[in-house]
Amino acid sequence: MRLFLLFVGLFISVNSLACDCIPQPEMSLEFHRTRTVFVGRVTNIKPDSDSKGALLVVTFEVSDNLKSSKKSTIKIKTSASGKSCGYEFRLGQRYLVYANMARPGLMTSVCSRTTPLSKAKNDLLFICKTTKTKMNPEWEKHFRD
Repeated sequence: MRLFLLFVGLFISVNSLACDCIPQPEMSLEFHRTRTVFVGRVTNIKPDSDSKGALLVVTFEVSDNLKSSKKSTIKIKTSASGKSCGYEFRLGQRYLVYANMARPGLMTSVCSRTTPLSKAKNDLLFICKTTKTKMNPEWEKHFRD
């Protein structure tokens, strides 16, 4: 019986560490409540020294600033662990990033609408309609239907 209780206790404690997002936010709500939205390519990923490795600093070469920022390079942070809702970025890939200000700077997670550019067509159509801007023809070669 003790072994069973030990197993149940370990199972509950391991599962309580997992990331738990509410359903993905609706496009209009996420766009309007997010501070910075951009399309960019990941140029660097490194552990954040201030957080003792709990966070990663991801550097983007920005191709399209869709909300707030006018910078050509943006650094955002995300948890280094998927269990803590960290987004798993890949070096060289392009993303549509939704980032908000947090205590250590701009941050994103798997709980946001951040997504690879190949899966961002609907978000970008919505954003272009909302901001009355035109779709960048460069995006379309990345979309997968």
